[in-house]
Amino acid sequence: FHTEDSIGALIRLVNMKIEPFLISSTINCVLAQRLLRRVCTNCRKKYTPGMTELKLLGYTGGELSGGTFYKGDGCGNCRNSGYKGRMAVHEMLLPDEQVRDAVLKNATTQELREVSINSTGLVTLFENGIYKAAIGETTIEEVLRCLPKLVQPRPFAELKRLLGG
Repeated sequence: FHTEDSIGALIRLVNMKIEPFLISSTINCVLAQRLLRRVCTNCRKKYTPGMTELKLLGYTGGELSGGTFYKGDGCGNCRNSGYKGRMAVHEMLLPDEQVRDAVLKNATTQELREVSINSTGLVTLFENGIYKAAIGETTIEEVLRCLPKLVQPRPFAELKRLLGG
């Protein structure tokens, strides 16, 4: 399916008139994926995100402490773009009993998202992008350009814990 995130796939199935009890009982995993440009390792330079970038991400201060951020200056290796290659960011929903119950109750997209984050530890596409930017694989600019910000992102330390980093 072409959906904004993994929760959107559940909603799409409901909109296709598939009975919620069938969705709830048969879906074991939903994986959403987007491709982001990878920062060029040849010309990348460390930098500290400014307050404007932090606000656009949904942060106010030290939530990204511990991260190492880069921007590409542009070189012959990356055709002066600052990026070379692509990388995937993922959002994997493994529905538990609470998510299945929410599907059965015809919960809204936002309600399903909140239940999934709270009960299954779902890391959103946006959060996975922030994590990848904080470990120097892509840029904050690329995350903001390509990924939907649907909920307030958690701090980098929490994302690192959830993603096993």
